[in-house]
Amino acid sequence: VIRMPGAVAPDKNIQGGSGKLFSSDPNLTVSIAHQIRTPLNAVIGFSDLLKDQGLSEESKMIYINHINNSGKFLLELVNNIIDITRIETHQLFINKSGCRLNKMMEEIRSEFEGYLMEKGKKKVSLVMKTGISDENFTLLTDRERLHQVLTNLLENSSGFTDEGSIEFGYRTTDEIFLEFYVKDTGSGFSIERLEMVMDHFNRVVDERMRPFDTAALRINIAKNLVRLLGGKLRAESVLWEGSTFTFTIPLNEVEVYSKEDVKMDEDVGVFTWNDKRILIAEDVESNYIYLKEILRPTKVQLEWARNGAEAVQYYKKNRSVDLVLMDILMPVMDGYEAARELKKLSPELPIIAQTAYSLEEDEKQDMSASFDKFLVKPIWSHDLLNAVSDYLKI
Repeated sequence: VIRMPGAVAPDKNIQGGSGKLFSSDPNLTVSIAHQIRTPLNAVIGFSDLLKDQGLSEESKMIYINHINNSGKFLLELVNNIIDITRIETHQLFINKSGCRLNKMMEEIRSEFEGYLMEKGKKKVSLVMKTGISDENFTLLTDRERLHQVLTNLLENSSGFTDEGSIEFGYRTTDEIFLEFYVKDTGSGFSIERLEMVMDHFNRVVDERMRPFDTAALRINIAKNLVRLLGGKLRAESVLWEGSTFTFTIPLNEVEVYSKEDVKMDEDVGVFTWNDKRILIAEDVESNYIYLKEILRPTKVQLEWARNGAEAVQYYKKNRSVDLVLMDILMPVMDGYEAARELKKLSPELPIIAQTAYSLEEDEKQDMSASFDKFLVKPIWSHDLLNAVSDYLKI
C-alpha cells in the first residue's frame, strides 16, 4: 500500500476560472464522445431488449433500472457541459433569495441516501452535521447553486468510496463566512491527480484517468459556483484514506425571514380535474405521451397541438381551455410567438412554458408577460402536477 502525505491543491488552481471546454485538443472530443455514448449504449441497448415478449418481470425491472440510471448519468453530463460553457462565457448568474438552510440540507441528505442505494453503496454510511440548530435559520444566497455544489461534491465522494462513510455539513468559523464541507473515507487522490482534477477539465482527457474526468467536471463546476457565490473551495486528500472538500460562502449576507417570506416546497397531493381542460402544445409525440401519462390519473381533459400555430387556432375555436402547456421550440410557430398570440386573445389564460434549458431570472422577467410559469426538461411528475395545481383549483 502506498501512503501519500496530505495532498492539498494549490490555491491558484482553486481560485482560477475553468479551462476552455471546447479546446482544439482532439483527445477532449474523444473523451466527451465516449462519456455520452456509454450511457446511450445502455439506454438504447436495454430498450431494445425490452421488446422481448418472453422477458420475466424481474428482468424487465433490471433493464428499466439500467435505462433510468444511464439516463440520469447522461442528463448530469449534459447539464455539467452546459454549466461549464455558461461559466466560461460569463452567462451563468447568481440569483439570491431566502434559503432555509437546514431544510435544504435535510433534502440533500434524503436525496443522497437514495442515490447511494441506486449505486449499490450499501457499505457507505452518510452523516450530516449542521452548525446552527435553528430550523428556520435562513441564508440569503442562491439556493439552487448551493444545492448543486454540495450535490456535486457528494456524488464525487461516492465515486471513490465503496465502504466507510461520507460526511457533509457546515459550521460557523467567524462572523464573516459559513464553512461547508464534504469528507469521505474513500480511496483518495495522490497530489498529482488531485491537482489534475482541480485544474482545467481539458487536462483530464487520458482514458486511464477515468473516473477522474467525471470528477474534474463536477469539481470544476463546484469550484466556479463557489467563486460566484463569493467564497473559495479547497481540497485535501490522502491516498487510500479519503478526501475532504471545504468551501466558504459569505455569512454577512444572512438575513432573518419570517416563514411567510420563504416559499415552502409542497408535496404532491391527489388531484382530480375531470371538469378542466389542458391544451398541450408539443411537436414531439413521445413528449406529449409522457405528459399525458402523468396527467391521466387526474382525469383532466387533454387536447394536443403539434405546433404553436395549431395551439392558437384551436384556442380561437375552443375557449374552454383552462391552461396551456407550451413547448418553446416548435416548427411553424414557436412557443414564444404562440404564447404572445394567446395572451392577446385571453390575458388571463395561464400558460406554462416547457423549456430544455434553465432560464436566469432576468430571462424569466422578460418572458413573464407571455408565460406564467416555467418548467425545465426533463419534467418530473411531481413538478408538473404541483405547477398545474397552482392554476387548476380542486
